[in-house]
Amino acid sequence: FTQTAVDGDTFQKIISHLLENGYEKNRSKRITVPLHLQEDIAANSNAAAAIGAVGKKYSQDFESTSWELSDQYKLEVINVMMDLFPIFSKDGAMKLLMACEYHLAPCVQKVCDAIVDGKKKEAAGTNADFGPEVVAEMISGAMSGSCKLSDSQVRLLNEKAQNFRGNIVLKRARRKKVSVIVTDQMLKEEIQFVKEKQREALDIAEQMNARLKAREEAEASNSLVECACCYCEYAQMEMVICTGIGAHLFCIDCLKRYAQEQLFGLQKTTLKCMHQGTGNDACFGEFSYRELERSLPKKVLQKYNEASFDAAMKAAGLN
Repeated sequence: FTQTAVDGDTFQKIISHLLENGYEKNRSKRITVPLHLQEDIAANSNAAAAIGAVGKKYSQDFESTSWELSDQYKLEVINVMMDLFPIFSKDGAMKLLMACEYHLAPCVQKVCDAIVDGKKKEAAGTNADFGPEVVAEMISGAMSGSCKLSDSQVRLLNEKAQNFRGNIVLKRARRKKVSVIVTDQMLKEEIQFVKEKQREALDIAEQMNARLKAREEAEASNSLVECACCYCEYAQMEMVICTGIGAHLFCIDCLKRYAQEQLFGLQKTTLKCMHQGTGNDACFGEFSYRELERSLPKKVLQKYNEASFDAAMKAAGLN
């Protein structure tokens, strides 16, 4: 093995982890590096981006309808759907599921899209805000049964349900059950997937609220900071800093766009400082994993982790 990319101690940790967990060259399975190992590697300046934990992998692509369902799944998913959205009638939930070939996650996505798009249609021509926090509040209200859907939202739901002519929405939401009995293992896993997506949406909404509040406070105290990329002003907590001598500051939004372009568009494996200086003004810094973790969407961070993992394995002669 060559040790050009990482020092001896870090290299031995990588090897030990691989020996303990295995490494499949066909990459049909990925290795999840434990948190303590990530921190050890991140602390090493020569291997700051060597390995990242690869996110949880589900056994199916739950966002698609391309995989087959068991008869038990089809029987149980109706009750799950009605419990997720207590505002739906049984026939309405059935029609919505049928439109998605009974697949839960795509059906939930269609319902959420209809709820948001219906509200946007009503607000057409106004300055209504439809940021992440507003969308999350709308979806949460529908899933708790605490808000009444508008005519526009119901019409879109009927369209999603293949123009269902019955009552897709109940006059009064049913009480949510303490628990819904699910025995189909694939459905259990898909429910976890849906819940994870819900948590992500709520996290984004909370982050946006925190950012807006911090920006208002920074503006009031005259402590806004300028982004070195877009030149807009933000609160300190909305900024990330590179590891270079210049310690350049960028807003979270610019870093997100830059990361998506580098990782998905250009297939890069590192995220260098965005400062455009040359000569003595050049910056050779990057962004620490801690900064990336608090700034990037989960999908983008996972792509970075995978790219960094592949690069580290290639440098170590293990690919």
